[in-house]
Amino acid sequence: MVWAEIGGGGRDKPQLKIPEQRMKEEVANIEPSLKADCELALRRMKFKTTPRNILAMHRIHTSSEEIAHMISYYLFKETLPSLSSQGVIKNSENLEKFADGLGAYYKTISNSGLTQDDAGMIADNTISQGLLVFCKEGKIKDVDQALAYIREISDLYDSMIKTGENGRFLQVPLFHRTLPSIAKSNAVNTPEELAKSKEQLEIEADGDAERGKKLLEKYVRLDAEEKKAIAKLEDIPKVVLLEYPELPAEK
Repeated sequence: MVWAEIGGGGRDKPQLKIPEQRMKEEVANIEPSLKADCELALRRMKFKTTPRNILAMHRIHTSSEEIAHMISYYLFKETLPSLSSQGVIKNSENLEKFADGLGAYYKTISNSGLTQDDAGMIADNTISQGLLVFCKEGKIKDVDQALAYIREISDLYDSMIKTGENGRFLQVPLFHRTLPSIAKSNAVNTPEELAKSKEQLEIEADGDAERGKKLLEKYVRLDAEEKKAIAKLEDIPKVVLLEYPELPAEK
């Protein structure tokens, strides 16, 4: 707060600092190397390095570092530039909104009861891989939709982690094959449509054949030719037992 000087050196009522002046002071307090990282991230997005933008990027940087150190690398080098080039984050207001939403998301993940490793892994993969594939396919139209995709991708991943070892085993194909495939398809064009994929992925993680059968019966309609093709598979053994010869005993 500053004071307006009047007359013979007397002081009038206090006057609030203008926002730009206050922001410049806040930027001056950022550690130099961190400020340089924020400016580099903004240049990758083709944004001006104004105090307002630097402070928004600083919030993204510090909140991501608190949950998983590797997020910063992928988030700043790939995800944010892609969101900018696709027109999802196109001005300072969008950047601030994304920073606030991302910070709230990280706080939710941190307080979800997961281990620190699992929380960091979910946040990292959700932002650096999950959100990125939907952005590259042009499925994200604005900041609100980007944040909605983050919530749904995270929820999918969280549900798989909680199924146990099968879910953990499938987490790599989830981000490297399943989500990219879903993003390329016409079946998912909104976060709400992505949410419907949760049941299918949970069944895959659980290996629940009966639940999978019910899901197919509910949603899949086969034509006559497809039914004939499936019928030809009936004679194939459903369980294959492998027998290995005993190895000779060591002398």
